[in-house]
Amino acid sequence: MQLFATCTNLDLKFFVAIPSKVDIVGNWFADLPSYAFDDPLLEHALQAVTLIHLGKASNDQNILRSGRQRYGIALNELQVAARRQRTDAKMLAVCNIMCLYEVFVYGFDEWSF
Repeated sequence: MQLFATCTNLDLKFFVAIPSKVDIVGNWFADLPSYAFDDPLLEHALQAVTLIHLGKASNDQNILRSGRQRYGIALNELQVAARRQRTDAKMLAVCNIMCLYEVFVYGFDEWSF
């Protein structure tokens, strides 16, 4: 998770806020590492987006490959969770993180609407 911590300085105050004790909408992205420790799906999604970001930043194919592998694991776990009709806030956060992964991999220019 220290690797992920390098990416939390991004000002990502969009998508969704995971409810906290105070229930304040804020930088939900910075709180994700503490939520990931008890949720393998969230952890794999965070690992994927972190590895892809760092792999692209350092142009390291091994890190990029690891990121793609984590993304595949997260997709499989997401499919299982969807079949079980999981609908908690962490599930929504995972979907948003997977979208971030797509942005880091392809950028907005390659999206077709």
